[in-house]
Amino acid sequence: MVVRLRCILPVLVVARLLFSSVPSLLSQESSGGMLFGISPGDRMTIVTRSNLRISRDGRYLGFRFGEERVILDEDQGVSLEERRGLPPGTFYRGTAFRLSSTVRDQRLLARSLDEVIPLSVHVSYDGTYSVSSPGQALAVRSIPSFPDGELFPGDVWEAFGEVVVDPFEDSLPTRVRVYIAYRFEGPAEYQGQEALLVSAQYALRYRSGDDRAGDPDLLQAQGRHRLQIYMSADGRNPLFIRDTLEDQFLYRDGTRLDMSGFRLTFFDTPRPRTAGILRERLQEILPGIAQSPGDHPPLERPVVPGDQPLAEESPLPEDPLRPEAPLLPGDQLLPEDQAVPEERITLEETDLGLRFTLPAIRFVANQAVILPEEGDRLQQLAQALEEAWKLSPQGTFLVVGHTADVGTPEGQQRLSVERAQAIVRELTRRGLAEDRFLYQGRGASEPRADNATAQGRAVNRRVEVYLLE
Repeated sequence: MVVRLRCILPVLVVARLLFSSVPSLLSQESSGGMLFGISPGDRMTIVTRSNLRISRDGRYLGFRFGEERVILDEDQGVSLEERRGLPPGTFYRGTAFRLSSTVRDQRLLARSLDEVIPLSVHVSYDGTYSVSSPGQALAVRSIPSFPDGELFPGDVWEAFGEVVVDPFEDSLPTRVRVYIAYRFEGPAEYQGQEALLVSAQYALRYRSGDDRAGDPDLLQAQGRHRLQIYMSADGRNPLFIRDTLEDQFLYRDGTRLDMSGFRLTFFDTPRPRTAGILRERLQEILPGIAQSPGDHPPLERPVVPGDQPLAEESPLPEDPLRPEAPLLPGDQLLPEDQAVPEERITLEETDLGLRFTLPAIRFVANQAVILPEEGDRLQQLAQALEEAWKLSPQGTFLVVGHTADVGTPEGQQRLSVERAQAIVRELTRRGLAEDRFLYQGRGASEPRADNATAQGRAVNRRVEVYLLE
């Protein structure tokens, strides 16, 4: 990708004078300039939060709060042929979580997942992205990007980027290429640490047909974005981007959608996963939990395309009592709390992070009411998660509910969501912060045993908790 650099001599002279007293940040001491180059490392996370005021046809609809979390690990299995087609950089694979945030009584609640998207990403050294994803993951791409040469405070340059828009959130994403004007502002401070500040702006411009795979009903889009970008002091990694925006979307039926507000993006390169350290700690305080399941190999990825659609966000009910379908013959002789002997909580590593599994967890039959006999296991799980949180204070817990294949897929999906909610509620009652949790139901789509027997169905009724670092 070609990036044009425009340097004006008088500006450079003034910039050298102004910033010559800050050699710790302008690390290229021989010239006083900064050479930027994106190098995130072998693991990275990108969290984007948006707060947008929405109007339709001139009528105010309210605010939309959204969040996307992307967790990426370096992919070292990329072939030489694939590498030859892209500039030097790093290949990643991972998962994007798109979720909704709800505020009640001025406190954050646990949130349900709207969408989970697998993706592959190549990040080149100049900051440009190449993304392979079936959905809207990483809605802002190749921002920021940098030229090859050194930059001085006051220097300006331009580069292409890409944004993915889906104003109605109806799974019809449209890619829009944008042309961004950047300016290197110089040294700054971000959360108490030395940083470098880059300002940028771009106009959103789209006409029907620009993206042949985009929303066919989107006639045009226009808008203005102003960005503040904080880079690490060595110029290698973005830390934070604030995007103040005003966008307008016009559809073929005459509908006009206006959005204004801000989008905040946080970048992080987490430390290595805490599996080994956590396992050692749990062996000391909870020896029964620090084990890997012997009979069930870990899933490579906890979500795959084709999962049942997720239920809509709702506050955690106090007593969720929606029934599943009627039990199969023979289930009455083996209720959910007696179908198999009690099993210990298991701990294993997956591509996404550490996974705690409560196998054969006992609920009231066909309900999301946990039986009192599970109190000890829930207390053990709460203690284990507390230890995990101490090791990874920025981590989040994803609670996933599973059911047996009994009844309709719709009933299974609904019950699995409610059971995940019930587990979150019990864990928060034991002292864990509710806003640390995400929850999801997968119905009976991921069985671990034969649903033809009562014992197999009991094994499949389980709850898993992932530590997302």
